[in-house]
Amino acid sequence: MRILQPALDWAGEAGGADPDAARHQALLLRRLLGRQAALHRQMGQYEQALALLEAGLALPGLPSDEEHAFLLLQRAWVAFLQAQYAQARTWAEAGLARYRALGQLAGGGDGLALLGWTAYELGDYAAAEALCREAQAVCEQTGYAWGVQYAVYGLGLVKRAQGDYATAQQCFRENLAFCEQIGYLGGMAQAHINLGLTALAQGEAEAAEGVFRQSLTLSESIEHRWGIAQSYKGLGEVTLAGGDCPAAQTWAQRSLALYQQMQDHDGQGDCLLILSAAAQGRGARAAAWQALEQAEALIRASENGFRAARALCRRAELLLWEGQTAQAEALFAETRRHPACEAHICARAAAGMA
Repeated sequence: MRILQPALDWAGEAGGADPDAARHQALLLRRLLGRQAALHRQMGQYEQALALLEAGLALPGLPSDEEHAFLLLQRAWVAFLQAQYAQARTWAEAGLARYRALGQLAGGGDGLALLGWTAYELGDYAAAEALCREAQAVCEQTGYAWGVQYAVYGLGLVKRAQGDYATAQQCFRENLAFCEQIGYLGGMAQAHINLGLTALAQGEAEAAEGVFRQSLTLSESIEHRWGIAQSYKGLGEVTLAGGDCPAAQTWAQRSLALYQQMQDHDGQGDCLLILSAAAQGRGARAAAWQALEQAEALIRASENGFRAARALCRRAELLLWEGQTAQAEALFAETRRHPACEAHICARAAAGMA
């Protein structure tokens, strides 16, 4: 905001009664607000980003320029990152419509990719893949390499959920190579995180640990809270898979604290599921159930599809641990039937029924 303050002061004073000057001021101010908001959003500072975006969207004048469309899409990103998927979809659709009205294909590709990511989070994998492929085609048509990578990333998420790990790895490695080429450290960290999650889904904990530590080093170097939180969470999953419940608890608690600062409900839910499993591993029944119930509440609020299936599986595992076999088997079966259940969670549920 200190960077923007001189421009904000100028915009409040200049222009006077000249309508053309006022329109130019509004366009410039929207541009400044939007770019600063994008920076805050990329750093996990969602409240600051939201304040800037709301200020930009509240500016007087017709919302007919590309900068207004950019603000709409940035607003969708913030909602998405805070697990407010219905709102994210509404804002992304508005941004996409505005870009299409302007004939701006690259911006439209970004909107399509974000809608694809949102469909993935809600568990509609067919829609997610269709939207990401459409976004990829649009961005390739315009030579918009960054937009292509957003779409490829979304396809990687879908393919991992569906158990097509080779394709998922190919997508994330392509992301990594692109980010390395342009020197984008945040994107490199994100690619490593997803390669780690893909390795974990295949039971390759040692390989996953290596890439999570790489993502942590990159994220810490640029003070990227979201990347740090994701890396901590991944290391929590790795140590949990290795049976080191105290270490898993420590990593998950560190991650949870960052997600709470960012008001990222899905991230908090993931950490609480790790804490529930770690508590079970330590024999702490009350703590295991408490963490699960907190996770379930957060996941219900966001309506995240695949996390709902994860929570079902975790509940079934706790019931089985307590000797409530019939109830556990019923929930394992429900987990496997869940339309958004990821392939590795489906396999875990099948193992629980064995």
